[in-house]
Amino acid sequence: MDPGDFLIFYRDGKYEYAAEVLDTERNEGLGRETWPNHEEGSPWVCIIYLDEPTELGVDSAEIHDLAGYNMTHTMGFSPLNDMGIGGIRGRWGSVEAFATGDSPIVADNEEPSTVPDLDVRSTPDVSIPKSVLDDLYFPGEEAAEIADQVSAAVNAGKHVVFTGPPGTGKTEIARRVADHLVNTHPTHYSGAEMTTATADWSTFETVGGYMPEEDGDG
Repeated sequence: MDPGDFLIFYRDGKYEYAAEVLDTERNEGLGRETWPNHEEGSPWVCIIYLDEPTELGVDSAEIHDLAGYNMTHTMGFSPLNDMGIGGIRGRWGSVEAFATGDSPIVADNEEPSTVPDLDVRSTPDVSIPKSVLDDLYFPGEEAAEIADQVSAAVNAGKHVVFTGPPGTGKTEIARRVADHLVNTHPTHYSGAEMTTATADWSTFETVGGYMPEEDGDG
């Protein structure tokens, strides 16, 4: 979370307020003073400074429909996905306009004219330039090789899995590639969402595809 981001506050099926983030800090002393009733050994240490909240009164179902969520309640403290942010921009004009209480520029039953229809039948010709990985360090021509390999995999309709030890840039490469695809092929990719796999995820949930049966067939 960074200054300039917006927090929206949920209660009883509505996003009731929004506020701009002015600053953040880790301050255990202030956290203990402000919230003394914390769990033993787990004080609140992350402090978020907000601008004056704005009243919204927007049904959560409306926002979650834009994001493609199949529920109207929230799941803890989490960011809205890129599809939802794009939907807000299409309906309100900008995230800031939504968060400051402006009226939608597109009615609920209208499709935003600025959002193209997605082409789900054809495959785009993807060519990811080496410049997508600028400011990341790779020895020799490895950045160009990564860009070429990812382009070839995407054009072949395959999943892309980056492997390697922690701190080698896998997540940042994935983020930059996804952003590039969304920006250069908006009729094929509506947005991207980063999520973290856990030990509970199955192979299917992680990489998709056909799964073998227990007897080895299939």
